Amino acid sequence: MSAFDRNRTGITVHVVDLAPVFKVITPQCRNKGFELDSSGPKWGYVMNSQGVFALDNDGVGSKNPITPHNPLKIFFAAHRIGSRTWYIGEGFFVTLKLDDLLALPVAAEVDLADFIDSGGRRLHFNFVAWQEALREADGAESSAEG
Repeated sequence: MSAFDRNRTGITVHVVDLAPVFKVITPQCRNKGFELDSSGPKWGYVMNSQGVFALDNDGVGSKNPITPHNPLKIFFAAHRIGSRTWYIGEGFFVTLKLDDLLALPVAAEVDLADFIDSGGRRLHFNFVAWQEALREADGAESSAEG
């Protein structure tokens, strides 16, 4: 058994389909001379008694629930058309309010252990941190498995 093996958590991540977001932001980026990278991180959300928490499949996201004062801001990588140099900048993001996030199609529902990538110590740390934070936020006992 590896130090990074994971057990099911019982925490369901609703993996969203970002196609509607790309449909809106792609023309804006092309008008600026950039092409978006649609293969970037997957995003999902977890709903519990404290609210809706959003995270990507690297385990990056706000430890606070999505609210009117804490919307989800997703940054996208882009490259100048005709170039292979990638940029992440202020022009390549979308801000989603809670209703916007919940209106996105759900592509899958998976356990937190399957959603956050498992490629090493940093990702495993992110997984354990999310597992503990979500359990604490929901009032359940915290138990870091691994």
